Amino acid sequence: MSQIARERLFGFRHAFDDRVTVVLMLTALTLFVLAPLLIFITTRSAASTSDKRKELWTGIALGFGWRYAS
Repeated sequence: MSQIARERLFGFRHAFDDRVTVVLMLTALTLFVLAPLLIFITTRSAASTSDKRKELWTGIALGFGWRYAS
């Protein structure tokens, strides 16, 4: 494998040179930060039951893998 191909495939120095990449990464990061915050706010509302709280936090904590494992 040539050095140019290696840099293109595995290099990280120019990964964020394109504006679209930066916007997509910031959007994904924002969603990952906001999702638990929104679930926390939802579970603290007066209409939230303990079963709903448990289900929401269990899904987040286990990465929804428990649904597909059964």
